[in-house]
Parts: sequence; structure tokens; C-alpha cells
Amino acid sequence: MNRIYVTGHRNPDTDSIAAAISYAALRNALGDRDYVAAHLGHISDETKRLLDRFGFQEPVTISNVRTQVRDLDFDTPPALNSSVTMDRAWHIMRDQNISAVPIINEDGTLSLDRSKCDVCKTLDCAHACPAQGMIIYGENKTVDQILKEVEKDALFYARSGGGMTLSGGEPLMHADIALPLLREARHRRIKTAIETCGCIPWDTLKEAAPYLNYVLFDVKQMDSEKHREGVGVGNELILSNLKKLLTEFPNLHVQVRTPIIPGFNDNDEFAYALGEFLKGYENVGYEALPYHRLGTQKYDFLSREYAMGDVSLPDGVAQRIQRIVDETRGAVTEEKK
Repeated sequence: MNRIYVTGHRNPDTDSIAAAISYAALRNALGDRDYVAAHLGHISDETKRLLDRFGFQEPVTISNVRTQVRDLDFDTPPALNSSVTMDRAWHIMRDQNISAVPIINEDGTLSLDRSKCDVCKTLDCAHACPAQGMIIYGENKTVDQILKEVEKDALFYARSGGGMTLSGGEPLMHADIALPLLREARHRRIKTAIETCGCIPWDTLKEAAPYLNYVLFDVKQMDSEKHREGVGVGNELILSNLKKLLTEFPNLHVQVRTPIIPGFNDNDEFAYALGEFLKGYENVGYEALPYHRLGTQKYDFLSREYAMGDVSLPDGVAQRIQRIVDETRGAVTEEKK
């Protein structure tokens, strides 16, 4: 029985690895051939953590597929360096009847000037790339189009009590779409939640609150100067918005969350200060989120350096912060129950 390897693209993300594993398992279950999940490039730390978490082995590595594709003919497009004029490039594309031509650096790697992406409206390079070397994340949709997608899972919401969560970035920075979306979701009886950093005008948050069932509110630091050093702005607006939200909308459940970051807020002083701040409010929960490196792959995709490097959070730190905050604000933890 011939073996067939199932793989995604050359720089695999988590979706690519999961798809290879899933499709190989499906085809093997059908029993017609021998399918093996494989990958062609480096597996990120994010993907490795998820594979370990759910008990899956890494797909096999394929470093050379020449023997499998030796009978295929490939049209290799011409590669140009950045000094080539637009006129010359256009003539090459016309003469060879191709719609795109790669620009390479002196070492042969693809040249990518990301500054042009900031003002580009069409993203033609991503649309033209057959190998998905450039991928567009996100689409422009209307409120009705978004809610039609949300309503496809209405049966699951009915069973789980779930609904639609707006996340980001900061979703309320886009109030022109976020607020109409929340209003219409409430009209359609869809439960709503939002993830926010709180650094937004109070009027915007106040307008959104009546259409929300749940708010996930980040508090990263209680000391404003330390907050400014780590984030770039002080925390006065954030804490003011949180206090107003808890006071003016007492029936709205707010879940305060803190990503526990080594060297930034992994200390008892922060935990006691936050616990004191939350003391006395009834409809509020708290969760300390352990620092992880699951987003490092995105930095690789964007050719950016991951500033935190290999820093990790020691075991038990997030649990200690959680315990101090809960005890200080007078909450009953699951352990005490």
C-alpha cells in the first residue's frame, strides 16, 4: 500500500499542522491508503505547546521531496532584484505571460518592504501569491454579514449559554462598527461579551455597556509609572473606566484579568494593590493568566524580534497572584470551597 504524506505550507502555523493531522486521520479511517501527517518547516513553540497539551505527536519532518515530485514539471518564475525598473519588470511579465514576479535580496531570500503595506489598499501581492507566502488576516464585513456568521452557531449558543465576543486589539477603538454590532446582536437576542484593555474614552465604554452580558477587562499594572514603562501610557484612564463600569453597571458581570508577565507584575505588591481596588464590588471576578510565548510565531511571520526572548514564568507564580488578589478583595476561591 503506497504511503501518502499530508502536509501544509512550507512555514506551517498551528492551523497547517492541525489540518495535516486531522486529514491524515480521516483518510486512514476510511482505510483506502496509508496517510502520514507531515510538515515541511519549523514547528513553532505555540504549536508544540498545543500538541503537548492535547497529547498529539509532532508530524514527521520532510526536508526533501524531490523523489516524490521528480516527474513533475515546474515553471520557475524569474526573480528580480530591487534595482530592476518597473518598465523592465513589466516587459518580463508580459513576455512570459505571468501576473507577478518575486523581488529577491542579494542572498536569494524574498525581499519584503512592509512599510508599503501600511498604505496599500488592495494587497495585490497576497492575492497573486499561489503558495500563500503572504496571507491576509481579516475581512471587511458589514454588521449583517458578521451576525449571519455568528448565527450559524446559534444551536451551540442555546446549549452552552455562549454568544459573540468582540476581541482585538482593542475592539472599542473601532466604535463605528463595534457599537452597531453590539446593538444589533442584542436585538437578535445574541449574548455578547467584549475583551478590552480599558484605555478608551468612557463615553464609548458607557455606550457599549447596556448591550453587553459580559466584560473581560485587563488590568496589567496598578502603579501608573510602571504601567507607562511597560505599555507606553499611564493607567489612570483604565482604572477610572473600570471603577465607573463596576459602579454604574452593577448587574454587568466583569471579569478582571491580568497577564502575569515576568519582571513587570509578577510581584505581591501588585496583587495586594489590585485586591484592594476590587474590594467591595459584587459582580466581578478575577483571573491571573500565566505568561506564555504562544504569540512568538506571529513575530516570525512579520519579521519582527520578540523582545521577551526566552523568558518564562516560574511555576506557581500566577496561582500565588490569584490567591493574594482573591483573599485581599474578600472573594471565596475554589480551593477554600
